[in-house]
Amino acid sequence: MTCESYISPNVEWSQEPSTWFGQSLLTATSLFILCQIFSKPVAWSIAIFLYNTITFIFFHAILGDPFNQEYSGMSFWEQLMIQLNGSSGMTFFTVFPIFLFLLAARLAQFSNILFALNFLSLATVITPKILVYMKYYNVKNTRKEQEKKKAAKIR
Repeated sequence: MTCESYISPNVEWSQEPSTWFGQSLLTATSLFILCQIFSKPVAWSIAIFLYNTITFIFFHAILGDPFNQEYSGMSFWEQLMIQLNGSSGMTFFTVFPIFLFLLAARLAQFSNILFALNFLSLATVITPKILVYMKYYNVKNTRKEQEKKKAAKIR
């Protein structure tokens, strides 16, 4: 069983459309509850902060895969990158926090303080994703270059 051919149940769930619906529904529910307590701009900021914090912990801080020891030192996002590179789940998990940030910026009437807090929250959840993208694609491009050099030596 190699990394490329095996999709672990740890990351397989991210491909399901119900995952997108579930995350959207949980975010909307938390937003509804927070709107009952706080003003709309503050409620949006808290909801986004909660979403970004939870996804940061589960996608980037917790390491390992209980189903496959090959991924024991990798974050969930790294596992997604290796097993489901370019999948719709990865796109959703990258775009959804940005979408929430843009909505919050608009609904907060571009308040400087809330904008800065929302942007910092967004940066903490997007930066690790970008770093993993860069790490993976640099390794992938380096391998391609090495294969080209080997092919040129053979000729």
